[in-house]
Amino acid sequence: MRLYDILGLLKTNEIKLVDKKPETNGSYLFSFEFKSYLEWKAGQHGMFKFKGEKLDGGNFRPFSVASTKDENIITILTKIGDTPSGFKSKLKSMEVGDTISLRGPFGGFYISDYNRPMVMVAGGVGITPMRALLKDMDRNGIFTDVSLLYIDSSGEYAFKEEFEIIKRDNPNISIHFLNDRKILEDKLSDFINRHNNNATYFISGSPNMVNDVRNKIEAKGIKKRNIINDSFRGY
Repeated sequence: MRLYDILGLLKTNEIKLVDKKPETNGSYLFSFEFKSYLEWKAGQHGMFKFKGEKLDGGNFRPFSVASTKDENIITILTKIGDTPSGFKSKLKSMEVGDTISLRGPFGGFYISDYNRPMVMVAGGVGITPMRALLKDMDRNGIFTDVSLLYIDSSGEYAFKEEFEIIKRDNPNISIHFLNDRKILEDKLSDFINRHNNNATYFISGSPNMVNDVRNKIEAKGIKKRNIINDSFRGY
């Protein structure tokens, strides 16, 4: 991990909730504004903490940031079920104007070379950092082959309308909304056959999903240095 990847750990901000809304399939979007200067790369994640709280399961959680620096807002997407943890219950009960502490963003999940072809494999709420990557590329121009493979067994897809617009405006990008693992594997194999180790492979989702996709990619000869993954551990 590079020094830049962990520098965000030194930054702590109090961020204020400005919007919250249901998205899809039990997931919710939370958007926060920040007062002090904040710098991050699209795709990185932060550590969110309710200071002074004693919550069941702990008072902090990591979340990937769905927004880009240019949007001047911190947006996260998370699933909140019928029996949420103490942290998620507190998060869901937040009202506009309430604050939470953010350490970061930081981490190595971001684009280092915009000229390399890219495939982004996302499962469920693992779409969160992919939204940031695509918005970042859309703003700066997509000049290489980019493919998003977004799988969700429920058939509901967060940010779908935004992705359709990005796809419409960028002929170099292909976006596939999937609910079948076999189709996912076929499309991933097609990308590998076209680009092999000349591309970057982003994977984001549950730990099991990430490990399974990563193993399949490596089995086809893709080097570890070309694979960047982000495991969502139920957050």
